Amino acid sequence: MSDSMRISQTGDMRGNRKDLPEYKTWKNLRDRCNNPLNQDYKYYGGKGIEVCKRWNDFYLFYVDMGCRPTTEHSIDRIAPNKNYSPDNCRWSTWWEQNAPLRRSRIASKYCKITGVTWNKCDRKWHARVTINSCTITLYWGKDFFEA
Repeated sequence: MSDSMRISQTGDMRGNRKDLPEYKTWKNLRDRCNNPLNQDYKYYGGKGIEVCKRWNDFYLFYVDMGCRPTTEHSIDRIAPNKNYSPDNCRWSTWWEQNAPLRRSRIASKYCKITGVTWNKCDRKWHARVTINSCTITLYWGKDFFEA
């Protein structure tokens, strides 16, 4: 639990919650879903993404989500087209959030050789060819020159 705040067994919040990274996360996710003037509203509230009613109260958000594990973690919606709610959110790193969906697009910016990509999750080079809609892995390892 953060040093700047403690929650007693009776549920009292002590300290300045506005200093908590979890509070900033809560405030930001509500703003991007509810405020049409927010620069990211078009990706969240503008697409119908909402914050569950339970999370109108920061304390309940904090109880459900707990402390952010590290500074590398941010809130992640497990199902990206569903709302912010306790059953659809978790703390995860940028790589955890983006690896399944954008792995090849992210990796391809590191190498301009067609078919060769760097996978940051695996920390390995991949060399692949596609023939008749069938992808064949030629190399998967740490040595760029082997790929």
